Amino acid sequence: MWGSSMAKASGPLEITIVRDIVKRFRALPDSYARKTHGSAYSRGWPDVIACYRGRMFALEVKRPGGKASLLQLREVQRWHDAGAIAGVVTSWDEVRKLALADGLFLSAEDWPVPPPE
Repeated sequence: MWGSSMAKASGPLEITIVRDIVKRFRALPDSYARKTHGSAYSRGWPDVIACYRGRMFALEVKRPGGKASLLQLREVQRWHDAGAIAGVVTSWDEVRKLALADGLFLSAEDWPVPPPE
């Protein structure tokens, strides 16, 4: 599991990053993703749940420099322990790095990069 630990957030808004990640997953073949919506019953859940060619992703999204809460880190760790590719990310590139670190792809060239719209 990978995570951000810097104190001050900057750059694009979190929702902008979430939308980009979901859009890019949905542009891939054999893939689906959605943003989770927070409620009293889903506190700490990752922002994005996705599946690519049978592999589950649980992604807590933060702005660059943002920090996940202890509850969010615990939830991401539970997904990771259950076999999902899970972590705290600030960009699509970090999602790709998580997948590569998990051994999902042979090389960076094997991970398709759909262009943003």
